Amino acid sequence: MKNKNLILVILCVMGILFIAHPNKADLTGKIQNYSGVGILFTTLEVYKATGDNELVYREVTDFDGGFRLKNLKPGEYKLVIKADGFDEKVQYVSLTRRDKNLGVIHLNGSVILLEPLTIYGKKS
Repeated sequence: MKNKNLILVILCVMGILFIAHPNKADLTGKIQNYSGVGILFTTLEVYKATGDNELVYREVTDFDGGFRLKNLKPGEYKLVIKADGFDEKVQYVSLTRRDKNLGVIHLNGSVILLEPLTIYGKKS
């Protein structure tokens, strides 16, 4: 009888832990240029890849270009990566119940042309 009660208690605890731990995962990685330098303040936007292309998450990278997108539900996502001075990059991700590390994502630099600037002044 004690064994049956113990098994019942263990099953109840396991059920509670399963319900308390949602069906979600984290998506991690690092954004770098091709020289291997992390890109600070890169914007990452996560959209549902199917249906209405709904934005579900927005985050920026840390000082070294690292990111952690927390508590995403399993599914298909489109990751849009934007950084000033770099070409926008789109990457599709299939996420399961387990955390996923995308590793290093490299961005290509884009050329930004600035207009000439003339500064005038008077001697005082």
